[in-house]
Amino acid sequence: MKIYDIRLLRTTTGKEHICFFYKTLPKKRINETIDIFKRNVGLIVNNQINDVKIKEYISEEVFIKIMKMEKVSDNKIGKYNMKLYRNNEIWMYRIENISDINVDFKDCDILLDRSFFINNKNIKYVIIKNNMGV
Repeated sequence: MKIYDIRLLRTTTGKEHICFFYKTLPKKRINETIDIFKRNVGLIVNNQINDVKIKEYISEEVFIKIMKMEKVSDNKIGKYNMKLYRNNEIWMYRIENISDINVDFKDCDILLDRSFFINNKNIKYVIIKNNMGV
């Protein structure tokens, strides 16, 4: 099992980047590992990051490759642009819109739900557990 986080990092020059974090949980000391992971991500967010150092963090494209995800769909639904990626463990939705995003994922095992306003767009990432096993 893994835990995930997605954060908006700002460089010292003011550029904004959406960065992905994940950690595989050990079989023992799960709560302690989760606490350490959250604390470490929080420290990264509060650090001064320059434009060179930001490249060391995981972007959306790199996260998709690392997690061995395949693109299931890339659709424009009304005023939303939605991409769906999946692997055997998770499904990741990326929803983009100019105005606020109000998409509800009822009856899903949501592992992470994050929204960002970057480059005059609202972007929402939702990671849900893949209960289908495919």
